[in-house]
Amino acid sequence: GSTAEAYAAACYDDLDADAVTLSPYLGWDAVAPFVTGARAGKGCFVLCATSNPSAEEVQTASVRAGVAAACADAGAWGARTPASSRPLGLVVGATKPDAVRAARSANGDAWLLAPGVG
Repeated sequence: GSTAEAYAAACYDDLDADAVTLSPYLGWDAVAPFVTGARAGKGCFVLCATSNPSAEEVQTASVRAGVAAACADAGAWGARTPASSRPLGLVVGATKPDAVRAARSANGDAWLLAPGVG
């Protein structure tokens, strides 16, 4: 809604970013302002499986699979994203190889941002 729109304006208009990292937990309404309308062509990386130790408290395998599938080009969010902003990227911690494999299996199109490498 209006908060996500204000954040998108700050990121892209004020800070001149080309892509941002977003939380999926607010749903499509919070992602859409970053990749649709005047911001089509911008990119985003949606948190899928972060590498911090307590992530498992909320990022279950089924939640991660749902995020990866929704972001796929044919998924619920990917299908609503203009082609110029696809594929929606995923943040998947490199220290979680099973999560990386699962995200790639659910969404072969996604760019992966893999913290923990290097």
